[in-house]
Amino acid sequence: MALLQNGSVHVSAVRRGADGQRILCEATAKVPSETLSLDIGEGDRASIDYYAEFFDGTGARVASGSLLASSADVAPSTETPTLHMFSASSWSCPPSKLNHARAFHSATMLPNGEVLLVGGVEALGGYGADVFGVMETVEVYDPRRATFTPVTAPTGTIGARAFHNIAVLDSSGSTVRLVIYGGVTSPVGQPALFVPDSPTQLRLMPGGSAEPGGSQLLVYDTVQHSLTATAIDATHKTAFAAGAALPGGGLLAIGGASFNKTLPFGRSNPAMFTAVTDAATFSVSSPGSSAAPSPVFVTGGGSAPWLLGATATPLSTTTALVLGAKLPPDSPSKMQALALQALPGITQFPASQAVAGPSTVFHTATRLGPSISASTPNGDTQILVTGGFEQDTAPPYSTRQPPAVADAVRLYTVSDSAGTLSPIGFTALTTYKPSVCGMADSHYRPAGFEAATATQSGKQVLITGGTPTVATAGCVDCEPTDTASNKLLCVLRQASLFDATTQAFTAVPNMPLGRMGHQQTRLSDGNILVTGGLVRPSGGTTAATAEAEIYNPVSLATGAPDPNDPLTALRASGAPSECSRL
Repeated sequence: MALLQNGSVHVSAVRRGADGQRILCEATAKVPSETLSLDIGEGDRASIDYYAEFFDGTGARVASGSLLASSADVAPSTETPTLHMFSASSWSCPPSKLNHARAFHSATMLPNGEVLLVGGVEALGGYGADVFGVMETVEVYDPRRATFTPVTAPTGTIGARAFHNIAVLDSSGSTVRLVIYGGVTSPVGQPALFVPDSPTQLRLMPGGSAEPGGSQLLVYDTVQHSLTATAIDATHKTAFAAGAALPGGGLLAIGGASFNKTLPFGRSNPAMFTAVTDAATFSVSSPGSSAAPSPVFVTGGGSAPWLLGATATPLSTTTALVLGAKLPPDSPSKMQALALQALPGITQFPASQAVAGPSTVFHTATRLGPSISASTPNGDTQILVTGGFEQDTAPPYSTRQPPAVADAVRLYTVSDSAGTLSPIGFTALTTYKPSVCGMADSHYRPAGFEAATATQSGKQVLITGGTPTVATAGCVDCEPTDTASNKLLCVLRQASLFDATTQAFTAVPNMPLGRMGHQQTRLSDGNILVTGGLVRPSGGTTAATAEAEIYNPVSLATGAPDPNDPLTALRASGAPSECSRL
């Protein structure tokens, strides 16, 4: 952002080394009367991160940003690096849009700080409103330039897919290896997902030429911005599975659905789901080797619950918690929890346990607390679950409505998160201010297909967007500007910040654009990138968007240490040396 007002800019230089990070120096200059030039001394400039904060005349933090050292391609000498700052506690637009409008895609943080965007859905013309195909395009967000760059991947490399799971396996030099598994696949440009004529299992159902997706090894070159793919396993395929990146590298996926092609395409002819109860892990035994991952598929058998649109949340380096709705559901329907141990190479399917709370699919599940590492202390771990769609207890087991306000936000607690995973505790949160029909100002409204990400401190969770309750009578809980007669895909601009300490929500500025099926990715400097999603641009017609937004969780206030400020911990560790002012 341009500094167009009087104030001051504070710059910090941080060196990365084998022993961690340390602040080299910090300096402040008045804007616009002073120019800040620093001498950071001798040493490798490629290992230095730069952070900047802008304060207005009252001392409030207006914006902050960074220019981080990276193993990504080095900017040409003719290109002057730019440190981009984004509005504090608010939304900003990065300098560029995505190269392709997309929704229900993947957005994966790479070891060099880039974000890899793969596939997704796009609206198709010629088939009527709310009919979507799947995409095979790939692009990358470069935080050093705050721009999106196309990734070269020959046609058919990964195949078109959406609702898939993807994770980094390992990296070496400029090569990053990833695994992609599951999702909905289809030839490009053909109808694959749509809003059916009558209630079915999902608001967006596959049909036409859609099929479940298999697994591939992806190899991405960070310098050439190119990607290649090879098949891993041709037998196991699934769609709408729970998935999670494992802390040490690799992918966990569980459940989902299988279905057969249904031709020709018709709104009254969605695919019929059959159960997938397998759990799968993809990992490498020797990181950095050229060997392909050896997937482990564990068959759940008849005793395992069928989970569709569930969530998998790592709790430690070796454990994860799966939460989802059982299909067909019990009566009354109960949320199912599966505690997975001995990751990444699980060898047996755990027994599920019914837990309190509404039985939902396509909810969000976010682990609270610091990032997982080998040194993460054992103890209670909390998972915040929001939104989703509730599961009916009678055929066709429709999942078209979010849970009631009283049940929409819940906390699950796992004791001994790195060990035995003892019985799971539950707390229904009543401290947040619920929304009411009619778009009253509120901190959170229940919705499905939301996005949620923990901030850098692990003490807050940003929740955005989604598609809300569609009433059969009375007012409709959509944005008032939505003019479509069919509200099943209406979207929300809402944005809320949950605080783990107070167990309450704080209203933050709404997103400039309402969306669902979008992705949130926390960047290396703590900012949260929002990409794509389905939107209602005009006239109530649903389409994917290429718009991106940045939410900066850093506080405006400066009177106390900010846990979301990336420099707070470093500043507490000791005073930096003085910069030399030139």
